[in-house]
Amino acid sequence: MNRVYRLEVVAGLCCLCIGCGAPTITLPNTLIATTQNPLVAQYWMVSACSGQVMVEFGPDTSYGRSTSWSSIQSRYPTRLLVAGMRAATTYHMRSHLTCGGSPWTSRDQTFTTGPLPSTSFPTLTITRPNPSLSSTESPGIELLNLLDITGTSKMIQSLVTDRDGNPIWYYDTGVKQGYFPSTFKVLPNSHMIFSISKGNLFGTILRDIDLAGNTIREMDIAALEQKMRLPWNYFSFGRRSRGPRSGLEPCVGVVSF
Repeated sequence: MNRVYRLEVVAGLCCLCIGCGAPTITLPNTLIATTQNPLVAQYWMVSACSGQVMVEFGPDTSYGRSTSWSSIQSRYPTRLLVAGMRAATTYHMRSHLTCGGSPWTSRDQTFTTGPLPSTSFPTLTITRPNPSLSSTESPGIELLNLLDITGTSKMIQSLVTDRDGNPIWYYDTGVKQGYFPSTFKVLPNSHMIFSISKGNLFGTILRDIDLAGNTIREMDIAALEQKMRLPWNYFSFGRRSRGPRSGLEPCVGVVSF
């Protein structure tokens, strides 16, 4: 199974917290909700003990895909962003938890993704050899970074598709304003880092987003270059500390995400 997504622990979800005015619940407890990206779900869990958790999902109860295993804290709301689903499709989900040396599997729940936005998407045609070159097709997904430097297509240029060319994740960098992604990649924490060009007038920015499309942080490239020219400063994305950590380089510029 493809394991390409990661848990993110956040505060909140009072309706599942113990001692915050909510009814008594039996732990573990789960909840699935929508996000601003119609192809991404947020899967919440509260566990009675700390351990490891993952979620598997698919179009039926054979599931087929799963998130990676990640930590969960006792009685603390934990959120998992589940991405990799087609538009307007019902998916089955269930979580697997191990804590206190015992495994636990949640009940099956369903989540229906929303339709794609009105912004146009590229038309993709998938051609397979006939007869097939192998008995089974290699699994996987396709990450597409299209580039319209003219800004005239107004088309989504950052997306992930399944092997049939169906979008299963996307991010709008501002195509209606003529902004386009110079490049983007997946970070180790499953966020996406984008280099977004806003044209000659507004320059380029680096933007870190989660799978739901929420901006975590961003920085203007010009401002970053100015900071990196300053002597005896060590910079990371959103932070600055005095002096090089290694003590070997008097002028160090580092961006970390």
